[in-house]
Amino acid sequence: MKYSKLQYFLWLISGSEISVLEKCPNEYNRHANIGLMIFVTSLFAAFTSFVAGYTFAPGNLIGVSLFSLSWALLIFSIDRSMVNSIKRNPNVTEQPFWQYFVPRLILAFILAFFMSIPLDHIVFHEKIARQMIENNNNAWLRQQEDLNKGFDIARRDSNVVSLKKGVDLLNEKLVSGCPLPNYKQAVSEYNNCNSKIKPLEIIYSNKVSVSNDYYSKLQQDQGNLNPKTDSKWERLYEDTKNAQRALGKQRAECVGYNLKAEKIYSTWQAELNAEITKKDSIITREESLLTIDRDSVAKKSNNFKSDIDGMKGFDTQFTTLFLMPNWGVQILKWLIFLALLVIEILPTYLKLKTPMGQYDRKMQEREDLTAFEIEKNLDAEREIREKTENHRATVETQLNIKIYDKISEIELKLAEETLAEWEKKARKQRDTNLDSAN
Repeated sequence: MKYSKLQYFLWLISGSEISVLEKCPNEYNRHANIGLMIFVTSLFAAFTSFVAGYTFAPGNLIGVSLFSLSWALLIFSIDRSMVNSIKRNPNVTEQPFWQYFVPRLILAFILAFFMSIPLDHIVFHEKIARQMIENNNNAWLRQQEDLNKGFDIARRDSNVVSLKKGVDLLNEKLVSGCPLPNYKQAVSEYNNCNSKIKPLEIIYSNKVSVSNDYYSKLQQDQGNLNPKTDSKWERLYEDTKNAQRALGKQRAECVGYNLKAEKIYSTWQAELNAEITKKDSIITREESLLTIDRDSVAKKSNNFKSDIDGMKGFDTQFTTLFLMPNWGVQILKWLIFLALLVIEILPTYLKLKTPMGQYDRKMQEREDLTAFEIEKNLDAEREIREKTENHRATVETQLNIKIYDKISEIELKLAEETLAEWEKKARKQRDTNLDSAN
């Protein structure tokens, strides 16, 4: 039966034994379909690996192309080996399924996973970019929060506000006046004392007025220019002096109370001003340090933002997509993975589930014939080895017998020569002994 060049090409891809398949026209399309599935899987592998490589190195097309070609050849070799390693025996009623399918399912799961990742990055490009921006913003805000906690910005800022409130309260105290009891007592004593000055001033003023009137009258009536000679004038003058002394004493007493109150107030005011100055100094120092730390937080935060905004590599995109909190994206992503898994495992499944065909029987017949020929050759070789071994043993036995016979002859000859030599020596010794006796 005729077959096309395309079928022949797909048979080569599927790894079928073409010399056997040519004799099985019923199997042409099935093996071509298996080759087509392997070819499509390799194309997907080349495409997805090119996308992944271009993500890593967008400017190196040659390197990316070589990588995608190598990856496609690797997937092609694995798929082809997976299919060709399945052996089916027509002599067995129930063919093994799970012992072939499970290992290939695990391997197909791994391959489909790695093949689906670049494809996912193409399909969900906008979602990944938006989610990366959101993740970066959240990470940036968390970083700011962690930096603020690390530098303790909130507590220190609260302390500065508390110090400022304390200074405001102290300024309000300065404005409201000294609340000390001894100051109030001194002020009260001064006020009581000061209230007595006015009557004394009136008395003194009246005394002066009476004295001046009487002095003027004396001058008019008597023309006396020396009032000391008049007893009444002396009495009026003395009363005026007493009134003046009483007024001066009262004023001096009030001045003492006033000085006491002013001293208490000045001491209290100085203490408040010193405390205000101290707190203002602390506030200035804390605000300066706080400003420096806030600048440091802002700098570190901005550097962190620049770093995470620059993280747009394949690993970041993969993590973003894998952890994306979007059920629609996740469902579609796993559907893509399942589709690739089906494509990856389909050639193996088809070969396992397809009923036993002419190709399988001829392959089994060929294997049986090959096994028979091998066994026959082994038997022949075994027989030759046995005959060779027997012949070698026979020849070696005969050779050993001849050697032992030769050794025996030599040893007998040596023994006879030794006995003859000994006989000669014995006879000579005997003759010597007889001559000595005579």
